[in-house]
Amino acid sequence: MAERDSLGRYVLEHIPWNKGKTSWIKGTILSDEHKRRIGLAHKGKKLTEEHKLKISQSRKGQPSTFKGKKHSEATKKKMSDAKRGDKHPNYGKRGAECPNYGTRRTDETKRKMSQSLMGELNPRWLGGRSFETYGVEFNEKLREQIRERDNRKCVLCEGHDVDRKLQVHHVDYDKTNNHPKNLVSLCCSCHSKTNSNRGVWKTHLNKNGGVNSG
Repeated sequence: MAERDSLGRYVLEHIPWNKGKTSWIKGTILSDEHKRRIGLAHKGKKLTEEHKLKISQSRKGQPSTFKGKKHSEATKKKMSDAKRGDKHPNYGKRGAECPNYGTRRTDETKRKMSQSLMGELNPRWLGGRSFETYGVEFNEKLREQIRERDNRKCVLCEGHDVDRKLQVHHVDYDKTNNHPKNLVSLCCSCHSKTNSNRGVWKTHLNKNGGVNSG
């Protein structure tokens, strides 16, 4: 017997016409032109939160459709360029403005993240060079001399060491070459940047930092 609502009207259950039927497009391979048109038709459209939730729930428990696949180098570059600098959705955001602000990762998540970037899995891996020891002359006295020489400013961003001491960086990345001309003062942020694209930073610091590795 059909149910009635609060006003005594019959409530008829809506059954979609295609419920239980196989989608007409299932198994169909779309042409590149067809895919392009679909992409253009949806370009600029934003999904509602309700729509996003439905998509998420429909995929829950199922393997990723991208599992086992890899992006081409060209695709990786496009993805990188699309979110570089002020194009990134979090560009310029600080503190509570960031979506992950206040989020605490579990110990298990931290362990997995650490293991995924350990040793040769890390894109900055250089064959264990970071474990090499510094020369005995690279002591606090020498580091203070370099900071004083650089007017206690980072040679890249010119930030002062107000809250924490400036770090001393080896321009040629050779820890045993502790000649003052091979050492520069960097803030923590800039020093971290020099761990990537080492050839570029070496050239830049040699030219613009007034430093020669010889």
